[in-house]
Amino acid sequence: MRIGIAFVALGAGIFVAFMLLKALVRAWPSSPAKKQLVVLSLGALWVSSAAVIGASDPRLSIHPVNLAFTVGVYSLPAVLFAGVAFWWFEQQKRLQS
Repeated sequence: MRIGIAFVALGAGIFVAFMLLKALVRAWPSSPAKKQLVVLSLGALWVSSAAVIGASDPRLSIHPVNLAFTVGVYSLPAVLFAGVAFWWFEQQKRLQS
């Protein structure tokens, strides 16, 4: 019974995501630069959530090397979002000049 509910929920989630994507494409016609920005932002969000989930393991802070790894993992989202921001503003500068 639980697996059936899980499959129905998964199917409903995929359907809603597909419909939202379809509505977004209609409402916001995109250029290649905007598509790249969306892909980079989604990738940064994915890595951010994975970093938070991975770094929430309490075993990572036992050893100093593990603690340094944890700090590195926590800094990944900032690095990714900064990279996306620099890329986007560089694109805007090129388009304006």
